[in-house]
Amino acid sequence: MSDDLDALWDEWLSEGGSLIEKEIEEEIVKNWQEFSLLDGTHAKWVFNRDDEDEDVLGILLVFSADEIADLMSAWDDARDGDMTAGSYVANWLSHFFHFVDGACDPFTD
Repeated sequence: MSDDLDALWDEWLSEGGSLIEKEIEEEIVKNWQEFSLLDGTHAKWVFNRDDEDEDVLGILLVFSADEIADLMSAWDDARDGDMTAGSYVANWLSHFFHFVDGACDPFTD
């Protein structure tokens, strides 16, 4: 099966796929430092910034009005002692840190 897939891939590249591959690579290189709501890129490492000595992980958070209202309301309720709201916030944070962990994964030993 793998040989068939390799042959199909080579055929696709020879029939013009390599031009598409090159165009995608050029777009990635051109826009590597930008975040976009449209492309689904919400975390990326920014390397060799002129004004910083260290590389940084940038994260773009996107919320609808309802999502941020729910989270902030739960946060306020949790601070007032509501354990159900605290559980909601903890669950959100768990998912967020799973996302961060995934963004860091390529750089772990």
